[in-house]
Amino acid sequence: MVGPTVERLNVLDVVRRAGNSRSVLFTVLASFPHTHHHLIHCPSVRLSLPYTHRVYMSRRRATRTQREVKTSEVDEEIRLLDEEQAEANRRFEERRARLLRKKAGLPSGSVGVQSMPPELLSEVFPYLVNGDSRNLVWPSHVCRLWREVILREAALWRFICVGEKDEHKRVTLAYLKTCITRARSRLLSFSVKPHNEYMSSEAYFKEILKAATTGTETWESFSFTTLEMADCVLILITIPRCQPKVFAPLKNLSLTCLGRLQPWSLYTLDPQQTILGPVPLRSLQTLTLDFSSSISAAKTSVSWNRLTSLKLASGMTSLAYLSILCLCTNLESCSISPDTDFDLGYTTGSYEPAILAKLKKLELVCNSKPAFLPSLLVCPCLEEATFKFNYCMEVGDAELIAFLAKCEATLRRLKLSGVFCRTDKWAPSMQNLEELTIMGGYDSDFDSDDSSDSDSDDDSDDEDESSDQAISSFFSPLVVTPKKALLPRLKVLQVIDQSKRSKNAVNALLFQIAKFRMTRKRNVAKLQRIVFKMVDRTDAKMDQYRRQYAKWEKDGLQVELDE
Repeated sequence: MVGPTVERLNVLDVVRRAGNSRSVLFTVLASFPHTHHHLIHCPSVRLSLPYTHRVYMSRRRATRTQREVKTSEVDEEIRLLDEEQAEANRRFEERRARLLRKKAGLPSGSVGVQSMPPELLSEVFPYLVNGDSRNLVWPSHVCRLWREVILREAALWRFICVGEKDEHKRVTLAYLKTCITRARSRLLSFSVKPHNEYMSSEAYFKEILKAATTGTETWESFSFTTLEMADCVLILITIPRCQPKVFAPLKNLSLTCLGRLQPWSLYTLDPQQTILGPVPLRSLQTLTLDFSSSISAAKTSVSWNRLTSLKLASGMTSLAYLSILCLCTNLESCSISPDTDFDLGYTTGSYEPAILAKLKKLELVCNSKPAFLPSLLVCPCLEEATFKFNYCMEVGDAELIAFLAKCEATLRRLKLSGVFCRTDKWAPSMQNLEELTIMGGYDSDFDSDDSSDSDSDDDSDDEDESSDQAISSFFSPLVVTPKKALLPRLKVLQVIDQSKRSKNAVNALLFQIAKFRMTRKRNVAKLQRIVFKMVDRTDAKMDQYRRQYAKWEKDGLQVELDE
């Protein structure tokens, strides 16, 4: 029996005889079926083993390469199938969308932003301006189409607002020049704020004059807010000295001084040298003078009869305001703040009333009810009125009630101070009122409530009882009514700036009013909105406490506040 062992011996013998002759060795090895196996495990064969091993391993490597090629081909086929499926899905969605648009009666085709015509974009972008052309910087970087439309529309770049935040002078100047250049010949609108630490309001005004009065630029609106009254005086003196064509189209002018404790009277200025002088702004329609200094209508040449909107917050008596309002025959909106401390010496006499035939909105803000306002105002078209007083007297209450009775046919929205709402005597005449807002507390000591400076607990209890009685006397008739309901068309009721002391009482009565108005279907309209908001004085008090604690800490006091 010839086995593997015998065959291995014969192979070894043949190898030794063949020597280095590879052709002879190859011929002999072909006659043995297990040649490769025995040669691989034969340590004495040194010449022929590497060659045979290379032949054997090369066949194995070829097999692995073929397998890798087949795997890559399969992966490529899978990728192509995925692409075909994605393309088929896209076509399916497009076809389905076309069918849905056809079913809904919509035009076929794309309706994306890129397909919107530039004319339509030009109508949308003005809503992004919001009084400041700087708001268009980011939208102009969305895409090429948007940028082309924004840069092409000169009207979008005429709203220039500076001083809103801290920025260096070079940034401000670059912004001014860019907006003026892009606005081209359009009417410019400027707004100056005092919130930049690097530049004052006066410096802003001078830079604006340099940049916007050298060419053909014209101004349509100018709003200036400062901390110094001297800056307002500077504007009043400077503008008339500039080119008349620059300010001739000016329609809106606003001068506001936040420093209210700076005494400066415009009586000391020569009216011939100010903007209120002999060359009035013929196109002026909106005028705001909000500062403590006083003015005189007799010493100015403002075209008062051309104004449609007026806001005056100067330190003048109500009689001085009345003399100005008599000239404003075309007013549609009016906000005045007379100094009622000087009204005490006046006695009512035969004064001509101010007839404001077109007035629709009136706002009167002062410490107490003025001597001549709104008693001597005739407003046949008044729709919205605001009366904010810190305290009221019985005489003032009667005069204000009489004025409201005259306007009851057209008056729809009314805002009253809580101190006036201690009684419901004014309410029976308000049959067409739709919106009522109550502001503040219901007694003259509202500013001091919620404080810890009360003399005793008994005093605090008396104040709470008095406040609850005032609240009940006003709100209760809106719940329990006689045959004729009070404020039958009331739809919105807002109670704001309320104290903690009146929170529970007001909320309870508001719930009863809502219950009555929502369940009773006859004689009264259903309420649509109720608003209750409290005044937030916590932060102001805590700031005051921190400042005092900081002083005491220097004396050795250690303070830890849990906020």
